[in-house]
Amino acid sequence: MKNRLYYLRFIRTIIAEGEGGGSGEGQGDPAPEPDAGAEGKGDEQLGESGLKALKAEREANKAAKATIAEYEAKLKAIEDQGKTESEKETERVKTLERSNTENALKVLQYEVAAEKGIPLSLANRLRGEDKESMLKDADGLLPLIQHDTKQTGPKPDKSQGKGGNPKPASLTQAIAGHLK
Repeated sequence: MKNRLYYLRFIRTIIAEGEGGGSGEGQGDPAPEPDAGAEGKGDEQLGESGLKALKAEREANKAAKATIAEYEAKLKAIEDQGKTESEKETERVKTLERSNTENALKVLQYEVAAEKGIPLSLANRLRGEDKESMLKDADGLLPLIQHDTKQTGPKPDKSQGKGGNPKPASLTQAIAGHLK
């Protein structure tokens, strides 16, 4: 009974998200895709028919994404039919400039993160338009990161493992050390 109610909560959530009709505007971002490592963690609980349905859903999702990409490419081609060569080149240059600006911002984020000692995995969290504003943001972020990296568990016991007393050179020294 408990399992049935547990899964019913998710079914109601999915149905509630789908209600309301409309074109989908203003409904926020779609649910994030599960990564490849997360795909089999809870799947064994579904049973054979549930796994078949899940695989079918995933294949349908892949096919739908491929179809969307195909239609977007066709739409772009139709939009480009009416453009002159100079308009196409102007659009291409604007796209390249936008990409260049985004890449320069990413490089600046990584430079500031390396300079301040922030892990590079958190570099994209830095905000600002120039180096000075990113440095200020990094100064605000640094105490939060250092707070999280403090060791909260027990201190290591140095007598365990390779540390501690040196190994005795002979059997008599080992026996003498053991009898102490």
